[in-house]
Amino acid sequence: MQPSEEYPFDSVWIISTETELCMWVPPHVFIRADDKSKPVSQALIDDLTARGYERIKGTALYVVASQLNDIITVVYGDDTEYWAASKNIERALAYPVALSFKFPQRADLLTQVARGPYINDGTKMLLIRGMALPPPEWGEYGLILTDENPQTLGLENLSDTARQTRQALQTALSKGYKEEAQIMALQLSEAYFRAHENHNKRLPDIPNPFIGDKMKTLSDQVTQTTLGAISAAQSGGIDWDEENNFPTYSRKVDSGMTSVQIRPPDVPSGPILDISYESLRRLLSTFNDIDGDVLLLMIAEALVQTPDERGMVWISAGKLLDYRGIDPIYKTNENGIKIRHGHRQEALIRAGESIERLASLWVAVALNIYEDKPSGQTKSKKRPPKRAYTRESRLIEISEIIYQHELIGEQNIPTNRYPVAWRFRIGPWHQPFLTGANRQMALITRTALKYEAQFEKRLARYCIFHLRMNSGGGQITRKLQTIFDELHLSINQSDPQKTRDRFEKAMNRLVTDNQIAEWHYSETYGDLPSRGWLPTWLARKIDIIVAPLQLPDASKASTNR
Repeated sequence: MQPSEEYPFDSVWIISTETELCMWVPPHVFIRADDKSKPVSQALIDDLTARGYERIKGTALYVVASQLNDIITVVYGDDTEYWAASKNIERALAYPVALSFKFPQRADLLTQVARGPYINDGTKMLLIRGMALPPPEWGEYGLILTDENPQTLGLENLSDTARQTRQALQTALSKGYKEEAQIMALQLSEAYFRAHENHNKRLPDIPNPFIGDKMKTLSDQVTQTTLGAISAAQSGGIDWDEENNFPTYSRKVDSGMTSVQIRPPDVPSGPILDISYESLRRLLSTFNDIDGDVLLLMIAEALVQTPDERGMVWISAGKLLDYRGIDPIYKTNENGIKIRHGHRQEALIRAGESIERLASLWVAVALNIYEDKPSGQTKSKKRPPKRAYTRESRLIEISEIIYQHELIGEQNIPTNRYPVAWRFRIGPWHQPFLTGANRQMALITRTALKYEAQFEKRLARYCIFHLRMNSGGGQITRKLQTIFDELHLSINQSDPQKTRDRFEKAMNRLVTDNQIAEWHYSETYGDLPSRGWLPTWLARKIDIIVAPLQLPDASKASTNR
């Protein structure tokens, strides 16, 4: 068997059919069997073994390759074996990290992709001609391939020294310094693996924000405006306009104007994103009321956790699903006992999509108008200029994400990558509402988070924000038109009786579920007209009453991972 010229590719970029991450493989030797119908000869095995080589098993191939070690690929028939020096395999597996990147959508690279991808064990390989060096993006991610589900860390998880190592690695490769590059690739892999270990060690227990079946969350103008914006988005994007080429939702109350905008994420590298106004409007159409639940839960977690030095705390997709009452998977063991096996993948993915949408939101709060007095003057006939200020910030800020991967095939190829935990903090907009006279909190129940239907969920929130500012009871009187407008509740114009029935059914459900004590129309109204009665009904007022809460001892709140 001799090195074959049938594979004239300087490098191979391996792209999973299910994940965004790519792994670059340096030039390596291909050996093709003389007789494709026969397995590798014993003579070849003896020769490779004598030279200190051994077969590479499983995902170790990606680790050995990304640390720039020599690889020999032996092809016979439809089978392929990969060999590398035993010392290199042992060294690589000490830090099982595949240096990775997101495939850059650049024309200069796409034109070099060979036609006809080669399929092997469910993995798609795009063969790149004439690319003897990795792209500049190589190493911006480290895929940790342990026995557990693979995790992905980015450059933001590394120290400044490790990031400098990556830059030096690129320089060494460009100058052909192979030995230096191998050392630096190993150092970068070690840095990713150490960050992975430290990350898992310092991941704190995520405390349960509920005391009994209730938790505290913010009820301020920004929170309510954001929930209203999300509801409006789900209801067809009503009240969303364009401002500075961004979809914008604004709400004005006595305390001032608050706006919510969808803006494109900051992407320093990776695929070129469509950030047109039309694409942001498409993103707008994907928002739903569950996103509002996720926001309230993230705020609640931020209120009960002890933040790190940057003010960051943790939330996980599994916890979000637990808090919302989503049933996990249970399997019965040999003793007939049901064992919890986590949540369904599709549910975890949907939770992550909610956080991704929330991360695209910015909030703007209009501040008071100030009149500047001329410097050094106490009296002036000329009226000083007025200045209005607006404070803008992200709704939430995410600094770190933990991803989970499924493994397929004998080589444990990572696939189906999706986020499962986030290190985050609430944007600085919330600080004024935590203490003092501006403190604005509300108590929300698990039941309110479990509602799936639009009417029950939005009406429960409305009652909570207006009546559950503390554990005492209370009453509010509201016009139906006001409630429908603020909550963007759907109205069946062709059959308004269905709307009335749906509203009254939802309010009665809140009574049954102890979300409110009672509700009734404020007056004894007469009969509605036989036709065109919808405006008359919407003009009517209702009273909503809640009873005082009996809160359990806060010391009994549980803490779970």
